[in-house]
Amino acid sequence: MSRRFHVVLPTLKPVGGIVKCYDYIAHALAFGLDVRVYCCERPEQAPHLFQNPRLAPVSARALPYHGYERLFAAPDDLYFFSLPTDFRHVEPLLRQGVPARNILHIVQNTRHAQVTFQDGYARRLLSRPMSRITINDEVRDAIRPFLHDGSALANIPLGHDCAFFERAPRIPPGRPLRVGFTTWKSQFGHRLAASLAGDDRFSFHAMGGTVAWPELRDFYHSVDVLLCTPNRLEGFYLPGLEAMAAGCIVVTPDVEGNMSYCRFDKNCFEYRFEDMADATHALERILALDTEELGALHDRAGETWRARSLDAEREMFRAFLREIDALPAAA
Repeated sequence: MSRRFHVVLPTLKPVGGIVKCYDYIAHALAFGLDVRVYCCERPEQAPHLFQNPRLAPVSARALPYHGYERLFAAPDDLYFFSLPTDFRHVEPLLRQGVPARNILHIVQNTRHAQVTFQDGYARRLLSRPMSRITINDEVRDAIRPFLHDGSALANIPLGHDCAFFERAPRIPPGRPLRVGFTTWKSQFGHRLAASLAGDDRFSFHAMGGTVAWPELRDFYHSVDVLLCTPNRLEGFYLPGLEAMAAGCIVVTPDVEGNMSYCRFDKNCFEYRFEDMADATHALERILALDTEELGALHDRAGETWRARSLDAEREMFRAFLREIDALPAAA
């Protein structure tokens, strides 16, 4: 019987943190682990998540889904979670013989180090011994001062299926610059669009609500520029990277985690967080680019997204499991 890999999720909605957990489910399946998922939702309630073609191999495995009350302790099993408050489902297992190193907490946001996030619970949780994975240097550096000395830590750069969004870059002349933005985390895009409503140099296009990957790809392909509208702090902020793959010019503030791939004036442009004048200036800079400058920008953006490999992520995860003695050397 193969070793069990228990995954605790807060939802099956297709938000970035959940999709990344499914990448790790796919990695665990590739290692021959017996994966079980615990959630308050069922797959049939989450059609958008499973329209993601990269999850097709996982969907085909017909994984068992259970309520949290079905989670059980087995000392040799592995327990994986992301949202800090989901630890409440895992914590009782420590009193039932599960070693702390077999609990894997993937930390996907710099906010975990902030006392204002979850009323400080996330930061206090960092002091509990367990194995942790961070998705980039920015998250690792934010949380490391608060980690228990006995916690194993692996910084595994986030991999992503950027090729799904790939499109050759283009900005057709003779029409307004098509600026896209999302409304999942902020209404800043709507405010900027309203402030430039009389400016025929730009047209603004919004994406909101729950969408599947094909819809998101169509949105990126319909615009020339993605105006990133993140939270003030992010662990990564995937839309910026996806938009680079889709041939868009990315305009974004520095929200910490996105600096793992953003290089201002090289592969994207900066604007100060929710500053309408600065965002307008960034869009005007794009209009002023010549063909050679546009080409260099897109070339560097291409180098950026192509470096984000799920294969590399999987192999680094395999090495970490071996480090904590969760996988035999031959696995």
